[in-house]
Amino acid sequence: MCFKKLFRIFRKENNVNSNTMPELNRERIAAHEAAHGVVWYLFKDMWTVNSLTIERNGLPDDRMNGALHISPNFNENENSIERANELFAISLAGLIGQNINLLQQRPNLLLELMQVDHFNQILDETGCGGDYDIARLYLPHLGQAFQTSEGAITKYKILDIVTMFQDHRKVLHVHALLTQLLLDKGTLSRDELIIFFEEQNFQEYIEDENLDINFFNRR
Repeated sequence: MCFKKLFRIFRKENNVNSNTMPELNRERIAAHEAAHGVVWYLFKDMWTVNSLTIERNGLPDDRMNGALHISPNFNENENSIERANELFAISLAGLIGQNINLLQQRPNLLLELMQVDHFNQILDETGCGGDYDIARLYLPHLGQAFQTSEGAITKYKILDIVTMFQDHRKVLHVHALLTQLLLDKGTLSRDELIIFFEEQNFQEYIEDENLDINFFNRR
C-alpha cells in the first residue's frame, strides 16, 4: 500500500441527480470543508495543506462545491497503516461537519449510531461521494490491519470523529469559527489556515488533551 496514487483533494460534491436529491446550502458546505480542515490539523506534520475552499472556480470537477487540497509530507512509497488511517479520518470528517447541528442537538447521538444498521439512517451524507471514494481506497488495508470488517472500521471511525466533536467544546468552537471564515472569504490559503489555527491556540489544546481520532488503534 503506497501513496503514489494518493488523491490530493478532499472534495465536496452536490448530488448529480439534483432533481430528486437535496443539495447542501453554502453554510453546510462550509461546515463540511471546515471539518476536513480541523481533522487535517491533527496530522499537519504529515500532510501539507495547500488551500481550503468553498468556491467552484478552479476545481477540477464542476460537481464540486469545495475542497481541501493536501499533499503528503513524507516518502510516498511509505507503507504505513498510520498514514492510511489519518487519510481515512480526514476523508470522513466532512460528513460530520455537515451534520454538526445534529451533533449539537442530540447528545445521545453516539448511542443512536451504534444501534442502527447504517449511519446514513441518521446522518445526511448528501454529496459525500468524493470523500467516500478516497476512504474506500484504504478500507481493505485498514480492515486487514485491524482484523475487522470494512463496515465496522468505517462505523468506528465515524464514532471516533463524533466523539471528538461532542466531547470538546474547543473543537466545536474552532470548527464554527473556521466555517464562518470560509463563508466570509471563500478560499483560505495555507498561510491563512496556519495563522487561523495558531490564533486559536489549537496545537496547545491538541497536546493538552491528547486529541486524536486514531482511538481505534488502541482498541
